[in-house]
Amino acid sequence: MPKLRFRGKIILPTSLLITLLLVVILVFSIIQFNSFTNDLMDRCLETAANGLREFAEDVRRKSIDLGLRVANDPRVIEATISGDTARLLQVGQELKSELNITFISFMGKDGMALARTSEPERYGDVISTYSLLAALEGVISVAYSPVLGYYVPIRSSVPVIYEGEIIGAIIVAYALDSNTTLETLRKRFGADFTIFIGDIRVASTLTNIDGSSIVGTRLTDEAVLHTVFEQQQELKIVTELFGQTFGAFYLPLKDPYGNVYATIFMGLSTADIIAQRNLIIFAITAIGVAGTAIVLLVILFITGKAMQPVKRLEDLISAVSAGHFNVDMDMDNVSSDEIGDLTLKIFNHTNVIKSMVKELTDFQTAAVNGNLRLM
Repeated sequence: MPKLRFRGKIILPTSLLITLLLVVILVFSIIQFNSFTNDLMDRCLETAANGLREFAEDVRRKSIDLGLRVANDPRVIEATISGDTARLLQVGQELKSELNITFISFMGKDGMALARTSEPERYGDVISTYSLLAALEGVISVAYSPVLGYYVPIRSSVPVIYEGEIIGAIIVAYALDSNTTLETLRKRFGADFTIFIGDIRVASTLTNIDGSSIVGTRLTDEAVLHTVFEQQQELKIVTELFGQTFGAFYLPLKDPYGNVYATIFMGLSTADIIAQRNLIIFAITAIGVAGTAIVLLVILFITGKAMQPVKRLEDLISAVSAGHFNVDMDMDNVSSDEIGDLTLKIFNHTNVIKSMVKELTDFQTAAVNGNLRLM
């Protein structure tokens, strides 16, 4: 292995040290930014999850409020007392349009259907669902259940009361699986949404390459199926869906019997956060590499300057070693450090030797010419 010269002994260890330091900084930065990215995603997801919970609670309150407004409408009370199906349909259509309700069903106190805005021709049958029977007992209930092709309508069952007596009940439904609702959620939270019935996607803002909604496909993630459907709990995870990475929140929706009937998926794309993280890491790397290059150039310049006195000393020693004592030196360019002192000492000794050599040469010449005088 070739021996390193003095300059190389300075530059090589320094370069290795700086490179090692750069690698350590990069590894530390990547670890820290990954941790920061995960924490940021967790915070964003929790904030969005709280917002979705509040939205679900707002929908429940809205459903109850709509049910109470319909049940307390004097026209509804009057038509329920008289059992006037045509009048209930007329009033129901007006209220449905006015209050942006998906559909309204009117029941008598015996549970018989008086009118349905969704099926005007269907009435006279008896409905004995849990929520309707509870409403006829004076209990207001809210739950999710399938009705007439609306996969996820939230329904409120509210008693119709006249002079302190329950004379019937109404069912008011507001569908969550409409494109309008999902688009509203997407704009509000800046996230994608999917509604599941069981493990089937029935509505979604996620799209295929051709722009069509991704519906009809199955949920296959065992962790989601176990936690949401078996344990009936909310779930927050990071998941891969259709080539994208999401911070995902699954919110189960329960039917009148307390079982999970549907699930809302909310997915926050991690693409922007990851892109920002990568940009910062790239910037740190670029700055580190540029800084290393600058430091090495400075070291090269400094060592180049530092080697000039050494080079003069080397030239002086080489000349003396070769027997050349007539060495001239610009004293103004001799450095004032230890190397300069050593150079001056060698130069001064060279002058002494040069004087001695001159005297010896003169002596020899005189001896040869016979001019030698012994004192």
